[in-house]
Amino acid sequence: MIGFWRTWCPSCKEEQRNMQILFEKYKQKGFTYIGINIDNQKSVSKVKSYAATMGFTFPVILDTDKELFQMYGGSEEAVPYYFIIGKNKKVLNTHLGYKIGDEKMIEDEIIEALGVKE
Repeated sequence: MIGFWRTWCPSCKEEQRNMQILFEKYKQKGFTYIGINIDNQKSVSKVKSYAATMGFTFPVILDTDKELFQMYGGSEEAVPYYFIIGKNKKVLNTHLGYKIGDEKMIEDEIIEALGVKE
């Protein structure tokens, strides 16, 4: 799963907190999550500090020029933006935005992509 997010976006922060939980829960079953931050170059130290403070154990990549974000179809108005890639390397699910409760839907999609039973 790849998720694009910003440090100043409240729904992005909520999503990242929940992704940390899901990452820890499913990483032993083959789940990988990469958080790609799309803040600008001036915010790099804030991103690193935030990730450390939150205890993120998943990789956090900086995309300050938004090259990856645009390559994967991201839109400035729509963050967080994430997608789940299956074992066959095909995109299975894509989502724009996040609201409390979406983590259950995301978890169901992760379980389906991994082909595991809870």
